[in-house]
Amino acid sequence: MKGMAVAGRWLWQVGEVALPLLATVVLVALGLRLLGALPSVWLGPPVTVFASVEEAERAVGARIWLPVYFPEYLDFPPEAIRVEREPVARVWLSFWGRGEAEGARLTITQVLTTQDTLPPEVLAPAATFGRPVDIAGYIGFVGEEAEGYRIYWRAADRHVLVTATLPLQEMLGIVRSLR
Repeated sequence: MKGMAVAGRWLWQVGEVALPLLATVVLVALGLRLLGALPSVWLGPPVTVFASVEEAERAVGARIWLPVYFPEYLDFPPEAIRVEREPVARVWLSFWGRGEAEGARLTITQVLTTQDTLPPEVLAPAATFGRPVDIAGYIGFVGEEAEGYRIYWRAADRHVLVTATLPLQEMLGIVRSLR
């Protein structure tokens, strides 16, 4: 009988230590599960990198515009092809310079939507860009950046933003040839 009492006290003491520890482990596990279920709330929507434009087109279910005119000093195909599907499909094509133009950069961002306006976190409003310019029948806007230019316009099925460290006339030639 005395052995049972000792065993009971020992179990009680173990329980006093083990139960709070077990409760902590369960709470941490639930917290981690919750964090795993909500990554896009803190980290933003996932971005997928593709090896080819064709793969990216299949992923977004639309044709991605590419320039018909392309300077020889930029690498083609794109150095990086990234797609974000939420809140709207957004595609980035990044081209880098080679040889003497190694510092040249060109990024073509296409937001594939028929919405007239987009939240600023998706694409900065056109009003922040600057002077208007004709882009193959669309009204675009050109803005200067510290190391180049950015050009924005709205087409029938997409918003397009092109940023580059290229001369403006070269950039306009590329932009006007996007198909």
